[in-house]
Parts: sequence; C-alpha cells; structure tokens
Amino acid sequence: MMTTSATERDGLPNEAYTSAAYLEQERQSVLRSTWQFAGRASQLQNVGDVLSTKVAGSPVLLLRDEQSVIRAFDNVCPHRGTRLVGEPCTGLNSIVCPYHGWSFRLDGSLIGRPHFYGAGKHDYVTDGEVRPGLWPVRAEVWFDWIFVNLDGTAPALQKAIAPIVERMGGYDFNGCVYGGELTYDVKTNWKLAHENYLDVLHKFKIHPELEKAAPLRTNTPYAWVGDTAVVSHTLESPTDGRGGTLPPLPGVPEEVRRLGVAAHFFPNANFMYWRDQAVLLVCDAVTPERTIEHFFIYFAEEAMQTQYGKAREQVFATWDHLNRQDIAPLEWMQEGRRAAHFDGGSFSPYWDPQIVEYLNRLKAATL
Repeated sequence: MMTTSATERDGLPNEAYTSAAYLEQERQSVLRSTWQFAGRASQLQNVGDVLSTKVAGSPVLLLRDEQSVIRAFDNVCPHRGTRLVGEPCTGLNSIVCPYHGWSFRLDGSLIGRPHFYGAGKHDYVTDGEVRPGLWPVRAEVWFDWIFVNLDGTAPALQKAIAPIVERMGGYDFNGCVYGGELTYDVKTNWKLAHENYLDVLHKFKIHPELEKAAPLRTNTPYAWVGDTAVVSHTLESPTDGRGGTLPPLPGVPEEVRRLGVAAHFFPNANFMYWRDQAVLLVCDAVTPERTIEHFFIYFAEEAMQTQYGKAREQVFATWDHLNRQDIAPLEWMQEGRRAAHFDGGSFSPYWDPQIVEYLNRLKAATL
C-alpha cells in the first residue's frame, strides 16, 4: 500500500482559512512581526505630504518630513484615540487632531493642546517638559515601496530583500516609474493568493498564454533564501503584454534581461520582473474569506511616452486576464476549506515544497 509522507500532508487546518478568530491571531502575530507593504513613496513626493492606510488592521499614517524622510506613525491621537488623518493631504507643516485640536510636528512631537488647562488656558510645548507624542512605526523603503513593521522586531528590510536584489543582479530600479494599479476583490483567504502565487504547476492548466511565453519545462520550483522565495526562468517567447513591445527597464544586467524573475517576500508580498515591467502584488485581508489584491505596475520612464500608450494598455490587459484566470481557482480552494474531510492538502514532492515551507513559516509565526 502507498504511504503518504509528512511533506505530502503538511498543511494548515481549515479554520486557518475560515475563522475570524484565526485571522485576528495572524494580525496580532505574523502580520505584526514582519514587513508589510503600506504605500508608495511616489504618493508622498513633497515635504508635508501625508497618507493614511491600514496595516494588519491597524491604522497607520505615512508622511514625508522636513528632511524628506518618509516616516510612519500610528494614525491615532494620544488624547482620546481619534483617527488623525483620513484623506490624503499635501503640504502640511503639522498634524492637527480633528477632535480637540492637538497638533504635532512632522516628527511626531507635540506642538500644543488648546484649552488643556481650562478655557483659554492652552498648553504649548515651550518648557522642555515631555508631552505625549505620536507613536512611531518602523518604516523602510525599497524602491517605491514603503514597508512597515508594527512590532519593530523584523530584520532590516534590505537584508530581507537581499535574495531578490541578488537575483536581479543588484538592479536598483533607477529610471523606473509607477504606471498604474489593478485591484481585485476576491472571495478567498489572503494566504491562498500567496499559495497560488508559489504554485508553479498550475500554469499549464490555468494560464495557457503564460505557458506559451514561459513553458513549464523552463521552470524550477521556488527556492527559499531567508525570508524570500525566488525563482527565475528564460523568457522564450516575449508577447505584447510581457516583454515584447515596450522599452526595457533601463540598466538591467544583461544576464537578467532575458529572464522572468518572481519572488515571494514572506508573508504578504510578491515581486515579478519581465523585460519591460516590474510588479508588486500585495493582499489586504478584509475577512477570513475576502481579500483585496493590489497589483502595482512599473515601467521604464521612456515607456510612459504617448506613443507607448497602447503597449502599456496591453500590459494591463495581460495582467488583468492572467489574474482573472486565477480568481476562480482561489474561490474553488476557499470553498474546499469547508469540506468535511479535507485536511490541509496532499503536496507534490517536486513542485510544492515551497508552499509547504510557506505554511510551516506561518504556523511557526502564528500558533
């Protein structure tokens, strides 16, 4: 009788994909202790630009300070817990609470508290006494991507992404610009989006166009290096939407130019490079069974010229088509997590070890 190895049966329990309590546990553990995408640096081009977002359910504000450094803070006033910033702002020289008017410098320190000691008795910080300020959140930037670490314990971002940088030959994205974004509301758990991304094998069945451009025989499974899983393969047949028409990203080393490079940055970001584009995919877990996927797409600055408009549209159409092909499988897998006898999965010893590793890392960081 055939026996089943531990690897073949090593998955997460169904509740990890269906339970609100489990999602909250992930937010308080693995999503707080790792680097999470928070926004684009290009959204904060000038001093005093401010952006609000949520990271692992926690409200965060991002800003560019007087030294042009991007900072992150809890988006909450220390007085009564009011959200400080809602809509994006530009050119601010301070953050003012909309509830009671407390004001803070762009470094998070308190400026003043109106009527704090009674009507007309304001508290302005002039005496050197320590006052409550905004709570800083650790933030670091990779290219145009702002990542934050809520609990401050993650290794340096540059160390964590080093395997991607190395596979890209040290490429620094100089001359690349933001081209646009695709967003999808999918009835699936956030982890399944990443498991699907790490699943190379489904390409031949779900993505015939991708299989033509980069056949399965050119692929190997992802290899984990530190907190990153990386894979590359030869781009045999560039298409209009993938490396065929637009000017290539400038400065890419020659040995990388003919490759497709994909990487997963644990636990919630995916990077993709093709000759004329770079893409970051991140997921927002709205509920255990609903995820918002964001695809941020970048081109060479030259490719943003008017004459390349149709070619850029083709890139977006290609990514849209590719991702819509994935939506049904993601929802099929989500539905399967409510099956009475499904116990986590039976994995291929060749194609799936990177998925098993992803799940084991999640277990270690969550449970």
